[in-house]
Amino acid sequence: MHPENDSNDEEWIEVTIQDAEVSLPWDDDPDDEVADLAVCRAPADPEEAAKALLIVVRYLRENKPLPWILRTYLARAIEVSMAKPTGDLRNSALLRELHLTAENRRPVKVLWFEVSNLMTQELQKHHGKQNMAAKAVATFFGISPATVIRLYKQHLEHTENIRRLEGGGA
Repeated sequence: MHPENDSNDEEWIEVTIQDAEVSLPWDDDPDDEVADLAVCRAPADPEEAAKALLIVVRYLRENKPLPWILRTYLARAIEVSMAKPTGDLRNSALLRELHLTAENRRPVKVLWFEVSNLMTQELQKHHGKQNMAAKAVATFFGISPATVIRLYKQHLEHTENIRRLEGGGA
C-alpha cells in the first residue's frame, strides 16, 4: 500500500502506468523509417542527405516534433561546424557534416546489412563459394566484389559482437 492511495497495490500501479503513458517524453517521439534510412544512407549519398533535410522541413512546417534520428543528425552537424573558427570553415563543415558534400571519397551507397542479406542468399545459391556470391552481389548493387566482401565481413563482425555481448560467445 502507498500512503497516497487507499486502494490495493494493483490499482495504484495501474494508475501510475496510465499517468506515465501520457507524460513520458519518448511517447511523442515519432518513428519515421524513411528518415532513419535517409540519415543512415546520407554519408554515402548526398541525395539521401537532401531527402533527410526535406523530411526535417516537413516536420517543421507541420509543427511536429522531429524524430530522434533527425534531431541528432541536425544537432551534431551544427555543433561540429560551429566549433570551427571562421565563417568559411563553418560553412564547409556544416555542408560536410550534413553529408551534402564530401571531403574525400564517399562511402559506398549500400549499407552493410543490405549486402549481408543478399550475400547470405547468394552463398547458399553458389554452395558457399564466396567469390561467385560476391560477384553476383556486386553486380546487383553496382559495387566491386572486394567491397561486397569487406561489407560482408563487417556483418560477420557485428554478428559476433552481438553474440558476445549477449553471452553466447567467448
